[in-house]
Amino acid sequence: TVADEYPHLQAISATINEEALDILIKSDTVAGVFEDKEYSIFPTEETTLQTSISVPAIGALNAHTTYNLSGRNIVVAVLDTGIDYQHPALGACPAINATCRVRGGYDFVNSDNDPLDDNGHGTHVAGIIGANSSTLTGVAPQVQFLAYKVCNSFGSCPISAILAGVDAAIENNAQIISISLGGEEQPNNGQSILSLALNQAVAQGITVVVAAGNSGPSTGCVASPGDAQDVITVGNSNDKGTIDTSDDTISS
Repeated sequence: TVADEYPHLQAISATINEEALDILIKSDTVAGVFEDKEYSIFPTEETTLQTSISVPAIGALNAHTTYNLSGRNIVVAVLDTGIDYQHPALGACPAINATCRVRGGYDFVNSDNDPLDDNGHGTHVAGIIGANSSTLTGVAPQVQFLAYKVCNSFGSCPISAILAGVDAAIENNAQIISISLGGEEQPNNGQSILSLALNQAVAQGITVVVAAGNSGPSTGCVASPGDAQDVITVGNSNDKGTIDTSDDTISS
């Protein structure tokens, strides 16, 4: 029984029995069969964006003032727990539409057109990327967003929902995909279904930025999808310039 199709990724999700699984695995026309596992968001200890510290630290403030680079005409697809599009730093719109900061999106968890954040993590990530208010300025304060809710209120993210978000981002012409989540299993040389899918997104002209995770140098590795070959995998540092294992990895 086919549950969903991802035409831009040349993939489907389905419920199959053991006989069908064996047939698919042995088929020369099937690149791979993968279990629909649960990934999770990378938790954050701090819930507010320290604009005065993090944005200048990575050179973004200089990009704003010296080079007039602020994310204008750029659309970023955030695959996460949704985005609070009513937040004053993210457009303060009562609903998503093409004239708002959050111009479109979908809730792949509840299968509806309202990707409103019910966890907070996706809004935190979107704020780092593009907050714009009198008190908060993100890295690219003039970007627009596509909000794809692929994680539930507890931060659990089925791979099938994440794939749907990636496919939708390609369909709706996002220039950048941001993903701050990952699998708990150890990396497998970039051969997970999600890592392979993100490589396909890059091949179709999208810049994909993935959080490295919060383990820091102690494990010496990152897990899927940070191990994808063609994505930009991002870690962070604290205000002293040293590797930080506690805060959200997409911040700097």
